Amino acid sequence: MSLIDDILPSLNIVIQGLAKHFGNTSEFVVHNFKDGQEFEHTIVSIINGHVTGRTIGDSILQVEMNPMADAKISSRSQGGVFNYFTRTHDGRTLKSSMIYLRNQDDNVVGAICINSDVTQLQQAKNYIDHYMGIPSVALPENSPASCIDEFLVTLIYESIDAVGVPITNMTREQKMSGIKFLKDRGAFKITKASEIIAKYYDVSKYTVYNYLSETCENQGVQQE
Repeated sequence: MSLIDDILPSLNIVIQGLAKHFGNTSEFVVHNFKDGQEFEHTIVSIINGHVTGRTIGDSILQVEMNPMADAKISSRSQGGVFNYFTRTHDGRTLKSSMIYLRNQDDNVVGAICINSDVTQLQQAKNYIDHYMGIPSVALPENSPASCIDEFLVTLIYESIDAVGVPITNMTREQKMSGIKFLKDRGAFKITKASEIIAKYYDVSKYTVYNYLSETCENQGVQQE
């Protein structure tokens, strides 16, 4: 028996209570890292698994794994990693936190993870920002490549939020609208932007170019 197995009944009471408080848009997960397989089949308890589509026996999310790995080399987050934002594969926004569970030797042997779907809140914020005329943050000149990549991904997420529909549910016209959003904000001036955008929008690079071409043609018709 591991430490997590021993205290799991108490942890279940905690996450059940949290779920009653926060509702069905927040997922609560207990992970057990054991047998040297830290990130494989770690879930031993989960409530509201529909948020990420997982059940007991499934693995830790990649978005949960990264903060976990970072904590191993950082002393500033001994208690966990809190309030970081991640994305599901279908474009929904999650506000996440990971609380570490340690044994008597201070080793991380498990975790409680919280993943709240805040997609609708983000969309409401974007609407208010647009209505109030709050501009998007611009990319500073001479930014390093890593910042440029992060900026492009941020723009892509903003385009998804602007459309207001997860990628998996977008129609062709909605994807065109999102890509036009990116074009209008200069995203395609970034090196290899079309390849990255195609990956996020789940289309080919050539489809991205076709969408851009059609958008330009439609704008030309409207201007005549």
